[in-house]
Amino acid sequence: MSFLHKQEIQNKNINLEFGTIGKKAKVFFNNKIGNIKTSIENLGENPVSQDLTGVIKNLLDRYKNNQLDKIYLVYNQFITTIKQEPIIETLLPIINTDFDQKSKTNF
Repeated sequence: MSFLHKQEIQNKNINLEFGTIGKKAKVFFNNKIGNIKTSIENLGENPVSQDLTGVIKNLLDRYKNNQLDKIYLVYNQFITTIKQEPIIETLLPIINTDFDQKSKTNF
């Protein structure tokens, strides 16, 4: 999955919605794609899980009610002070093809 620009998304009839954590994420997704449904900022240097509850609950509720097809976690992996690599992980739906293959052969 690569980041598409607003025009590409509109041309492909893709509906993307975002829940962002942190000011930089909000600015990035607003500039690139838009459609931020929930956001939290100003978490400080040592955020705790309770700070994230609202954003996470919003996304999970929307997924549970079939308003979202997938949930991704997108973040930068720090390599050096000059280099960071974007990482995209699928959180939902959970797909584990290794488990599926093993379960078929073990029973």
